[in-house]
Amino acid sequence: MAAERNQHQISSVLTRIASGFSTFILAVILSTHYHSLGPNISPRDLNSQSFPIVVAKTEIPVGTRIIAEHLTIAQFPRNVAVEGAFHTIDDNLLGRVAAARITPREPITESRLVPVGSAAGFSSVIPQGYRPTTVRVDEVVGASRFIMRGARVDIVVVIERGGDNGRERVAKIVLENIKVVGTGPKNEKEAARVKAVTLQVTAEQAEHLARVSNEGKLRLVMRNSVD
Repeated sequence: MAAERNQHQISSVLTRIASGFSTFILAVILSTHYHSLGPNISPRDLNSQSFPIVVAKTEIPVGTRIIAEHLTIAQFPRNVAVEGAFHTIDDNLLGRVAAARITPREPITESRLVPVGSAAGFSSVIPQGYRPTTVRVDEVVGASRFIMRGARVDIVVVIERGGDNGRERVAKIVLENIKVVGTGPKNEKEAARVKAVTLQVTAEQAEHLARVSNEGKLRLVMRNSVD
């Protein structure tokens, strides 16, 4: 009888050990499974850790009226703050006009759009008191003759005059630190061959440009970005 009791006790101890070991193994498996989700996060909590933000699906040029084909939805972590972002593609966004060039995958924010009700095109991005004025240019000087929208330039007129010693050229700066809001080429590879640009000028500056353009040839001189 004593032998049977000892055998029963040994069997009971072994059963408890096996049960405890199984529980430990299960805990390890569960811990490993959820580790990649972060501490205290279960699979059903994943949707609450991100939220949708509307981003550009394709490049949206400045002055473009936004349509659905320009947009898509991307999931952002909740700890990433995107001020002024849109979370759905609806009438609050569709039809708005881009105030600046928006690149693919860039979030669409209120600061990148012109006020509600603005027309598309240059008129939507020209500040009050300024005019978009297009002029033909003979040459772009500086920065390897590379000019794009948003650049700052000085405008020089080159005038040919006759004299006792033959014809001579006189160059003078007529406007300084003028913003370029448009160029003729459609892509950057053509930018070095610019022959016409649209400038952001005041009404008085536009009149001055019209006068000097009849006197000689206009050239643009690229300015340093920190000037």
